[in-house]
Amino acid sequence: MKKQLKKAVVCLGISSLLPVAAFSAWADTVPATTIPAQHAVAKPVPKAAIVVPVHPAAPAVVAAKPKLNTQQQKAQILKLAQSLKGTRYLQGGSTPKGFDSSGYVNYLFTKNGVNIPRSTNSLFQKGKVVAKNALIAGDLVFFNTNRGKGVTDVGIYLGNNTFISVTTKRGVAITNLKDKYWASKFVGAKRIL
Repeated sequence: MKKQLKKAVVCLGISSLLPVAAFSAWADTVPATTIPAQHAVAKPVPKAAIVVPVHPAAPAVVAAKPKLNTQQQKAQILKLAQSLKGTRYLQGGSTPKGFDSSGYVNYLFTKNGVNIPRSTNSLFQKGKVVAKNALIAGDLVFFNTNRGKGVTDVGIYLGNNTFISVTTKRGVAITNLKDKYWASKFVGAKRIL
């Protein structure tokens, strides 16, 4: 049996993929059966159809990512948020190549295992309403920078009246909620975590 397998492997041109010791160890574990006629060397089987394990006894080990509690998720989101300071504004952007405000917030939460809506308006419908004087780090702050109703921008509250968001001029930046422009545009806040 071992000779038949070795001959088939050599004839199919994949012998260079198997170290001799690995082949021998593997061939010893294969039950003694005859190679079916349709797989005979006279009719070569396409290389992609043959899968030869190099170490069949060694299962792949995948380390499970530990599940974070809410406070740990919030801390990771805030850390990632600040690490992206200076990333440019890009309308519709949702990657570190460029963000808009809701794309930025969605990226931060999704990277930390929290699924939230992508649009600012949909996001404003989620979570628990928080008064401006009761904000804690990680809360979402919403603004309307247009003359109409609704919300157009979102940021993440950092504490001490500061929040981080994406601005068209500075990209991802930290701003003060008491800033005249942002204070006049503030619509509300929500707690997702």
